[in-house]
Amino acid sequence: MSGMPIYHFHLTDGQKLHDPRGLELPDEAAARHYAEGLAHGFVPVASLLNRASQMFVEVVDEAGSTVARYAVNIGHSRR
Repeated sequence: MSGMPIYHFHLTDGQKLHDPRGLELPDEAAARHYAEGLAHGFVPVASLLNRASQMFVEVVDEAGSTVARYAVNIGHSRR
């Protein structure tokens, strides 16, 4: 084990798709950066489903606290 914290990246669009495994990252800044990339990557899928305005990537730390929330359509953080 590396000792790095684990962050989970849940996708929400009215319902939550949980990330059960998470990802070890060095810190909260790295988790935010990763989530921003995920949100950007989901834009084409959200557009095809016509759900872009409703989809978010939620970053959750090991304690279960929401660290950040990124809108899939614009990629801006919402806390």
